[in-house]
Amino acid sequence: MERLKQSVRMRGETDKRLAPLWAFIPLLSFAAAASVAVAGFLMWRWVIPTEITLTHAIFISVIALIGITGALLLLILIYKLIKRRNEHFKRHQLLEEDIVRVLASSAGKKRAKIEDKLASIERSTREAKLNEKEESAFLWAILCFFIPFVALYVAYFLMRDFYRHERREDFFLEDLEKTAEPIVALEMPRRFHSIPDRNVILYIVLTILTAGIFGIYWLYSLIVDPNNHFNHQVAWEDKLLSSMPKRTRA
Repeated sequence: MERLKQSVRMRGETDKRLAPLWAFIPLLSFAAAASVAVAGFLMWRWVIPTEITLTHAIFISVIALIGITGALLLLILIYKLIKRRNEHFKRHQLLEEDIVRVLASSAGKKRAKIEDKLASIERSTREAKLNEKEESAFLWAILCFFIPFVALYVAYFLMRDFYRHERREDFFLEDLEKTAEPIVALEMPRRFHSIPDRNVILYIVLTILTAGIFGIYWLYSLIVDPNNHFNHQVAWEDKLLSSMPKRTRA
């Protein structure tokens, strides 16, 4: 039981909520790029062939610095999104394994025959290990820097993986309630904000057609969906711990 509590305590380190304002970071890059384009046109139209003054050089340098800063912050966001995906999935797998151990131990004490139901839960855990493998946050961030369109694929697998993870978790919780029934009456809180099955092709097309503007909403969903997912997981983890028999929790 202590290992289960430890897995729950780890959520403070792994399940990081990100501020939705992070989604608006690309606006810095868009604004800087537009400013540079306008400044370049004006300089070509009115300054050249006259001498470019120090003021013009400073103006362009400042805007370029803002654009670079916006791009770097976007790469940091991509890194953070992938990193928390990896950490949450890893913690959840450990959590499921600990839950199986606690149920098996409790069933032995109460002479409850739940081996068949436990097998179903264990199969869910094996599927998670198979399908929720770690992605290199640093490598993907670097690739996005040199090949910007790679960010579309990163957004795709982040959206896909959390959707599948949540569906798998819902099935796990249903099996958990049935398996724990001979041991303890366990009724998990229901999910109010489910991650929708978004059409990735539509999202990519809209992002390209809007020159990246729709990508701001896409980034917003990649931030908020896991935030809501973590909030629900806190609720059911606390419910699970509080529902365990006293002898089991000792």
